[in-house]
Amino acid sequence: MFTPVIRLDWEGLDVLREHKKAHPFSGTTCVRKDDGTALWFSKNILPAIRKEEKLRETGKLSPVFRHIGLYGYRVDALERFNKLGLGYYEQMEGLEQLRFLENGMVVHAEEVQPPKLSMSGVDTPSDAELAAQLIAKFGDPFDHLETGL
Repeated sequence: MFTPVIRLDWEGLDVLREHKKAHPFSGTTCVRKDDGTALWFSKNILPAIRKEEKLRETGKLSPVFRHIGLYGYRVDALERFNKLGLGYYEQMEGLEQLRFLENGMVVHAEEVQPPKLSMSGVDTPSDAELAAQLIAKFGDPFDHLETGL
């Protein structure tokens, strides 16, 4: 399985933390190895950061990766996924990608550049309202694409 993540700058992390005060299950973070192999996904903000003030002084990027919510699968991996039952942590977090990790399957979390229009997720009615406000303010980021419909 393949899925994109963006590395949050400190301002983005602050925005995510503030958003989660009202909407704790909106937005997903990812802990990954340097090669992109995902170690974990969570609705909590991971990793916990000790000595954050000092770390903020060393650069503009935080150590937090936010999951974008798109997936690419090999056919055999998707077939195996469908045959597996719900995983314990998948049920606890409400994150289907944890079924892969709980069953020893590799999830590649590739770091990509943040899109022009980005938010922590559309997981609640208020998230949908925020998405509509952002589109109204900044325009539809997919407006230039032909849908073929």
